[in-house]
Amino acid sequence: MRALDTWPDDPPRDPKAWLVAVAWRKFLDAARVRREGLRWSVRAIRLTVRDG
Repeated sequence: MRALDTWPDDPPRDPKAWLVAVAWRKFLDAARVRREGLRWSVRAIRLTVRDG
């Protein structure tokens, strides 16, 4: 688990909040990647239809 790698000897004051924050950031990163992938797909389809 990433938490154990990050703070094995010096845990944060509120580990639960830390874990929630990390999970939220990972979710946002994944959502951004998905959004960009969809944007590229839409661009490719538009180019194919326009040039096709």
